[in-house]
Amino acid sequence: ERFRSYFTRVNYIYSDKYLASLSYRRDGSSVFGIDSKYGNFYAGSVGWRMSEEDFLIDSDVVNNLKLRMSYGLTGNKDYNLSSRDVELFPSIPLLGTDVYNTNAAFVALNIANPDLQWESLVEFNPGIDFGLFNNRITGSIDYYERTSKDLLLDNPVASTTGFSSALVNLGEVKNSG
Repeated sequence: ERFRSYFTRVNYIYSDKYLASLSYRRDGSSVFGIDSKYGNFYAGSVGWRMSEEDFLIDSDVVNNLKLRMSYGLTGNKDYNLSSRDVELFPSIPLLGTDVYNTNAAFVALNIANPDLQWESLVEFNPGIDFGLFNNRITGSIDYYERTSKDLLLDNPVASTTGFSSALVNLGEVKNSG
């Protein structure tokens, strides 16, 4: 398998109160179909350090209070890879050699899927960080929501094809908490 990645990130802080971050990643993998080898993934986050505002800076109770939120898209290419070429290049048709009736023969190694593409994971994560009473009490409260789409799964196929399954993008899973 071949893998190539490009990454950039920009962070910005204003008055030590307002925070922003943007990132972009472009990943390429030989696992995927010709039109889907590269995936574009981005993320952004913002934060507000409320404890640095004039109305809280001299507080005896609140030492740290930050509101934050992030949203991003990431990609996944991992499925049960092994060292066999058929699993390293599932998007293209592969042939192997075998012996049939004492003669050399070519045999299909896989069911090619030229439409194979990156799994995508979309995540939303707001939260609050706090520190109270000279940071004797600290903590965070978070919520997250992650949706995984176009999952890379082995889908059962008819045994008359000579195979038991083919790798496809199928399904969606949503987690939150």
